[in-house]
Amino acid sequence: MGVGSDRAIRELLAGRSPARRVVVAVIDGGVDTAHTMLAPNLWRNPRETAGNGKDDDGNGLIDDVFGWNLVTDRS
Repeated sequence: MGVGSDRAIRELLAGRSPARRVVVAVIDGGVDTAHTMLAPNLWRNPRETAGNGKDDDGNGLIDDVFGWNLVTDRS
């Protein structure tokens, strides 16, 4: 069920260690960024301050702490 990550870890990655850290984008209908099990594992934009209404990192997107929905958000 789902993406089969448990099976991939068990069968393909057994006994192996990661060589590098990878950031993965989630394309979904929405993510609960306050969920107690998800929140500590979500990528956060370290150059952005949440809720201050400013583009802290200078990329043209205001408060893009967890990334941005470029399909529907037209700020």
